[in-house]
Amino acid sequence: MSIKRARKYLQKDKRDGHVLLDFPDHRQFLKYLTGRDCFEDMVGTIIEAVHKLDVDILMGGAPSNQKSRGELEDNPNLYGSDLTVWRNSENSSRDISEHDPLAKRQQFNTSDDNIARMFIEQDARSRFYAGGTALTHGGYYTTCFHYAAEDLDYEEFLCFCVQEPERTAALLDRYEALSTRVLTAWRRCNIEVMLCHDDIANAKSLTLNPDYIRENLIPRYKRLFAPFNGSGIPLLFLTDGNFTEIARDILEAGADGFFLDRPAIDPAALIKRCGDDKFYYTGPSPEMMTNGTPGDIEREMDMLSEIADSVPGFMFHMPGGWTRNMPMENVKTFYKRIGRI
Repeated sequence: MSIKRARKYLQKDKRDGHVLLDFPDHRQFLKYLTGRDCFEDMVGTIIEAVHKLDVDILMGGAPSNQKSRGELEDNPNLYGSDLTVWRNSENSSRDISEHDPLAKRQQFNTSDDNIARMFIEQDARSRFYAGGTALTHGGYYTTCFHYAAEDLDYEEFLCFCVQEPERTAALLDRYEALSTRVLTAWRRCNIEVMLCHDDIANAKSLTLNPDYIRENLIPRYKRLFAPFNGSGIPLLFLTDGNFTEIARDILEAGADGFFLDRPAIDPAALIKRCGDDKFYYTGPSPEMMTNGTPGDIEREMDMLSEIADSVPGFMFHMPGGWTRNMPMENVKTFYKRIGRI
């Protein structure tokens, strides 16, 4: 059973086959796999797909899609099987110094007990979709720095970081204070792995100078990750882009492994730098999955499989999730190369 394989993976124990962290919601592939249209029966389709694909860890949680097929079919904001909201300069705030992360996250304007209860209920919904065959995980998307990327004009915020260090510190203190409550609440839940996302890099390098990050973010990560240190619950850090320069700093702050953004990150090089005893997960880039050929996908998956064979903590994942414009043959190739169809 895949949940047993997932637990062996978290213990870095010998296991049968590759490990898959996935939320299968590519509509056309789901029709091929299950015969169902997820727009007509989201719950039944996802549960059946998770079982048929032998998903080890269910990425994210239950979909929020409650709309009808007619509302989804030609909606320009359709991402995979659900709608997304696109951030831009028109819906971002320019009030940087007084930014309150709670303003858009009123669900956390409550007691610590209520926040923990909220996550317990969230995990229960995910477990329902996992169907008893896949493991679920805890997760938080705006660990510290990413509140600004979500809410503010990001370019102006980055300039503010450099020009106004003292006021930026006060702002990051507010971010840390909220995330401390959130991560402490997740620690109270019965989870077996935790994912923390905080975009701090781009395709070529870090978003800000590595010394700035070491001074302003790494100490905060160390405090934020503390509830999980020594708990037996691995904490995996996610950022898009190339964070190689500070990867070891993030490990020293308490992370147990990373998402590797392809092709920004060379997996072999990062593993050599950080050690083959850590956790890593990745897959072909969304660009390759969308515009490449099945042969391109095969070569990428074979390269990653060689790494997976020698790194006990390596698992496969579709970065960014499944988008509706990924060709069916590429999606099928991904699953074929790890023996799931």
